[in-house]
Amino acid sequence: MSASNVIITPTNNTKRFGRKRLWHLIALLLLCLEVLVAAHHHKTGNEYITFGTLWASGNAANHGLNPYAAYPESFLCDYTIYGYPIQFRDLNLNPPWALPFMQALSRLPLNRFAQVWALLTGICLLMGCIILILWQPGLQKRQLLWFVLCPPTLETIFSGQIYAWPFLLGVLASAFHKKGNLFATGIAIGIIVAARPTMGFWVLLLFLCGYRKIAAVSSGTILTAYALPLVIYGPGIYVEWGQAFGGDKHWMSPMNIAIIPLFIRHGHKSWGVAIAILISLCACCWTAWKRPDFISTSGIALCVGIICAPLAWMHYLLFVAPFFMAREWTLLPTIAAGLFFLEWAPISDASFGIVCLIGTAMILAYFVVSSVNRPRANHHTPRGDLGCLINGAGSY
Repeated sequence: MSASNVIITPTNNTKRFGRKRLWHLIALLLLCLEVLVAAHHHKTGNEYITFGTLWASGNAANHGLNPYAAYPESFLCDYTIYGYPIQFRDLNLNPPWALPFMQALSRLPLNRFAQVWALLTGICLLMGCIILILWQPGLQKRQLLWFVLCPPTLETIFSGQIYAWPFLLGVLASAFHKKGNLFATGIAIGIIVAARPTMGFWVLLLFLCGYRKIAAVSSGTILTAYALPLVIYGPGIYVEWGQAFGGDKHWMSPMNIAIIPLFIRHGHKSWGVAIAILISLCACCWTAWKRPDFISTSGIALCVGIICAPLAWMHYLLFVAPFFMAREWTLLPTIAAGLFFLEWAPISDASFGIVCLIGTAMILAYFVVSSVNRPRANHHTPRGDLGCLINGAGSY
């Protein structure tokens, strides 16, 4: 038979691959649409939500004022809907090393700032999703569609939260680790933890698990990030940042999904603190004993950082998402992911906050179960030995 007579027909695997790529493309287009809508509709009534809070903070720094104080443009939080007779202006609680970026963008008018911020958020999310598609052949259709459509992602886009670039950095940390570049992995993790110090469990558990180089580089990155504001603004900036936390009232919100504020709202602060400490200690002992792989260790640490923090919103799921989507979902992670869609159900904010806490706890359980099924991490995998990494051996 001559070569000209050979008819090449697509195999079932090729068709499945094509359909998966089609769904990935649909998900990316949906994400682009969400961002474009947010860039044009970034207000709730007369409020710019978090866009206004961040702009006011950067604008204050530009004029030599306290960037951690309340201003007319700051988002007005109305907690009367939760039964508390209080309204207050939201404060920027992001660490001082992020201020120069906010200052630069705050030179724009507030409306233009919101548009640019929404577009930058979309770029970070889009880049993270594209890297996942390229670096993770096993990425399921439902995983990417879930991420694009889930309320934590949508509210991050539409309210102006900062959690898009930690998501991108988390994706990069995972990709760098797969490639064997531990130094770049440590830098990415360090920037993420510097953004939310409650995620410091990540560095601690990596150290306990034996990822000493990653933990060391991450620690150095965090120290560098927190030292820079001392040079730019002086030590007083940390006094102002600390004062902003001193009067924080976000524990009143039922959308604060961490254990400690949940128990505070019910009048049992000591119980909440005790349970959070117990969970943290159990996570440390578990990882030191089992020494799970990088993905499981990261997932456990980030979930504990959410559950045991004094402040945690459902948007924090974006910190965990790169590792939550790193492996194919079975029943447990699928149910956990689906719980976050209950925000659209006719339930109260208090009920949904508890649902988010349960969902995060289920994701934590998923990572714990995964750590049981993964071999002990070998932390001496040669940098160039990608075969071990791809086949599941070594430190991956």
